[in-house]
Amino acid sequence: MASAHFVTRSGRERKKWLKLSLVMVCGSLLLLSSVLSMGPDNDKCPAEELLEKSLETAVPKLPQILYADAGYDAHWVHAKCREQWVIKPVIHRQDGLIGGEYRSEMTKENLKKKGYGKRWLIESFFSGFKRIMGSTLSSRTFENLRKEAALRLDGLLHPL
Repeated sequence: MASAHFVTRSGRERKKWLKLSLVMVCGSLLLLSSVLSMGPDNDKCPAEELLEKSLETAVPKLPQILYADAGYDAHWVHAKCREQWVIKPVIHRQDGLIGGEYRSEMTKENLKKKGYGKRWLIESFFSGFKRIMGSTLSSRTFENLRKEAALRLDGLLHPL
């Protein structure tokens, strides 16, 4: 795919891009799972696959809390985390409304109390990842973009 700079300079508009979604252990930045998808799409689209992979990887020590940004704010994500996986989700509300069985607990005070500020660790990981590995991919087909992104992620996690 052409870089964002080239696309902007050529006057074209980028229609699709590769999207990397990750679940990490905040304290150690240990990668639990990743899902690559073609954007644009909502963060909730790969959420179930991402969480399923995370739980398979984390066995026998399952995480107790899931910190997620507003893109994962949906009743079904809250319900699945609590009821099926027995994980407490701490998710920033996208619209600021307090409706729903679980979303009413996601007030600013509760988010702060439950450690939502730890999400900066993940944002720092993404920033470092892009600085070290670059923020653009050179492949054109989805399959090759997926392979290139996976190699870059593997290279960062397992340097030579």
